[in-house]
Amino acid sequence: MNFKTIAIMFALLTLVSCGKDLRRAIGADYNNKIREIDNTIKDHEERLKNLESVVSQGVADMADIEAELANLAAGQTALATSLVSAQNTLQAQLNDAVSDIAVLKGYENIVEFYDPCGDGAGYDEVILKTSSGKLVAYFEVGNKRFLSLLTDGSYRTTDSQECVFTVLNGEIL
Repeated sequence: MNFKTIAIMFALLTLVSCGKDLRRAIGADYNNKIREIDNTIKDHEERLKNLESVVSQGVADMADIEAELANLAAGQTALATSLVSAQNTLQAQLNDAVSDIAVLKGYENIVEFYDPCGDGAGYDEVILKTSSGKLVAYFEVGNKRFLSLLTDGSYRTTDSQECVFTVLNGEIL
């Protein structure tokens, strides 16, 4: 073997040896990159799972809030119904008291009550019919209460309904 052949063989062996090292270095670099990407993907998956959990909890919390609002609305409706019932009871008691006062003072007896507007929200004005056929309107202005003898004519209530009614020959039309 001559020197040239030995030099070529040496160069080839060196290149082959370097190639293996080069392949190992490149392979290791790719393996590191793949591990980094895998770790990044795992990190993103974990973060996504946490976000999904937060969203699920938020949806559950929102459903709870909606249920509480529905319960509050139902409670307010029940309270309003209860207040209207109490108001009606108080109105009836007031009507009875006015009648009792008239009887105790020796006045004419009240024989009928009229609500010219029908049942409405808030205080309702009423008309009392006495045993002699007279019509007496009971109404309030501010914190003062009044009784007024009604004669034939047209009237408008001063309660929240402000309805118009007519009295003719002692009858409410």
